Amino acid sequence: AIVTVTGRVATWGENNFGQLGFPCEGLQLSPQFIGEKYLRDAVQVECGERHTSALTKSGTVYSWGSGETHQIGIMDNVD
Repeated sequence: AIVTVTGRVATWGENNFGQLGFPCEGLQLSPQFIGEKYLRDAVQVECGERHTSALTKSGTVYSWGSGETHQIGIMDNVD
């Protein structure tokens, strides 16, 4: 995943748990921009094996992907 100088986030790679932030499953070879509605001012992005998190300029953290072991910040183990 990358953050552009304008604060947009693009992801690519394996997407079996929604960790790329869009609905296609499997290997995605081309970067796709995500989060146009909510995630417009990202300053940092971090990737785990089954999840991704982004920090915005205002300090809000967005996480998506697998929540199996609560790694996306919710106490629910549903992916």
